[in-house]
Order: sequence, then C-alpha cells, then structure tokens
Amino acid sequence: MKNIQLNKYTKQLIEFLEHNSNKGQNSIRIPLQRKRKQFDSFVIHPIYKNSKNVAINTEKRVMPGDTFFCINIFELVLQLLFVAEEQTLPKGNAQKHKMGESGLESNTIEYVVAKNFYDKKDGDSAERRISVISNILIASNLCKSKPSILKLI
Repeated sequence: MKNIQLNKYTKQLIEFLEHNSNKGQNSIRIPLQRKRKQFDSFVIHPIYKNSKNVAINTEKRVMPGDTFFCINIFELVLQLLFVAEEQTLPKGNAQKHKMGESGLESNTIEYVVAKNFYDKKDGDSAERRISVISNILIASNLCKSKPSILKLI
C-alpha cells in the first residue's frame, strides 16, 4: 500500500515538471518561500532521456557548485517523508553545520541526500541543497514548509 501511495507522489512531481516545461520552453520558474533582496524565484530545467524525466538542472546562481539534481533525490525525499512520523522531517542546515553535528543530524533531509547521493560522511561539509529540493516540492504542491521542517501534504 505504501508503494502505491509513494508512486502517486512521484507521479505528481513528474506531472508538474512535464506540464510546466511544455509551455513552449524547457524551463520552469520556481518561487522561493523565503524571498531574497536580489530575487524571489529561480529557474529549473527538467532533463529528459527517452521521454522520461531523469533530472533537474538549476540556475548556477542558486547552486554555484553543482546544478544537477537527479530525480532519485526527490524520490528518496518523498519516500522518507511518506514513512516519517506525521510525514514531517527536519530540513537540516548544511550551511552552518558539518555532517553528523547538531543541525545536520542523520534524520535531516540534507544529511540523507548528502550521504546517499554525494558520498558525504560524518564530519564532512555538505553543500546546501535543501532550498532547491524543498522549493521544487512546494511548487509541485507535494509539501509545505514550516521553520526548519518539510511536511508532505
């Protein structure tokens, strides 16, 4: 039963990407939940292979180091949220903490993504990816954000 529900969430994300990138351009403007002085949104570009969404590329100003997010990152986050208590998880803060420290513990989304997709270990620094991940999931109407946590809708 949980897999059926999870597939629903992943399917909704893919439908959001396909629907919004088929409006004449292969780019989608994602609003930021926390507006910044210099901008209030960022642009993503879904990447397709054999007509299947495999990744999302973001603007370099949002993620200067690595702009590539494979779709499996979003699937994992959705799966973790689905099985989490109250379908809620702490976001984590890779900007201020190293892997495993208070603020970037093993139960945070940023920790899990850094460990599973970027081979980071306790004590390592991780690049902050949560704002891109959470804003895309919020724009897809899959999640809502509260201070320091992400909740599956």
